[in-house]
Amino acid sequence: MSMIRAPIFQQFFVSQCAAVPPRIIFPRCNWYTTYPGGASTTADGIAENPLKKQMHPPHTASHTVMEEKTKYQHFMDVSSKSVVIFGGNGYVGSACAREAVRRGLSVAVISRRGPNSGLRQDPRLAGVRWIQGDALKPDTWKTLVKGVNGVISTIGSFGSNEQMRISCGETNVSAARACKEQNVERFVFVSAHMYKLQLPFLQGYVEGKQKAERIIEELYGSGGIILRPGFIYGSRPTPIPYLNTHANIPLQLLGRPLELMASTSISRSLANVPGLEYLFVSPVSVEDVARCCVAGAIEDIEPSADAQEQHRAIILESEDISRLGRSIIVE
Repeated sequence: MSMIRAPIFQQFFVSQCAAVPPRIIFPRCNWYTTYPGGASTTADGIAENPLKKQMHPPHTASHTVMEEKTKYQHFMDVSSKSVVIFGGNGYVGSACAREAVRRGLSVAVISRRGPNSGLRQDPRLAGVRWIQGDALKPDTWKTLVKGVNGVISTIGSFGSNEQMRISCGETNVSAARACKEQNVERFVFVSAHMYKLQLPFLQGYVEGKQKAERIIEELYGSGGIILRPGFIYGSRPTPIPYLNTHANIPLQLLGRPLELMASTSISRSLANVPGLEYLFVSPVSVEDVARCCVAGAIEDIEPSADAQEQHRAIILESEDISRLGRSIIVE
């Protein structure tokens, strides 16, 4: 199935839209734990959490990037926490993989094509295991997720409405169900902000994300962590046609000023106005999204008592992602 890659400007304005009101957020004081002791740094520059050094052994440069297509069932290092990432070849997924490696976790990435050449050469992804597999065909990978601490899915793409219903909806539903069958307790899903004004050409995108959110909550309850970011900014690798290379687009030059603007009281009010919300919903950095994803996968984000009793997923909107992401780890 081929997908049409949307231009950057389209992804900025249409990251998500829906004609439903925002979900109720659980009390912030009960969502997560932070590390009051600060972070120390190893000789190779990898930050360590002082409260969990025994759980997260430091990453070493001797690790190598590996790709395995078979016999991967038991690769996870039992002395550390472990995560599996779907969509790890993409912008957000690769950022999640870097964050997980930086925290000393055992990391596996499942993707249909395996790593591209740029990711293979990235020293920040040393030690990642790259598994070629299709989320819609769980029999090819489901034994891999058995025993991991959590799974992160960043799967999603643009295209026709039918293509988006599959890539944003059915693909994530397939992954979530197969992981649940393997007794995975934490499933993190990168959805998108639910705009009140729905755009017709994104109907399939919206419906797919909404279906995935609903199924994840039904399966995992408070073990499901759903992120709803607006525009995600950072240095984004983008292929250059006919040159077989990539260029890094500095989206932070646009995203960071907009995020500061969105923090004002006037902007918060305008963000609730249908249509204007596309301009005033707070952008988030890809690093903050990655930190929240990894924290959710390894149970560093705690649900409130009400969330557990009501079997409700943890929902993080843009401002919550920024606040939590910056409080989790200080480099």
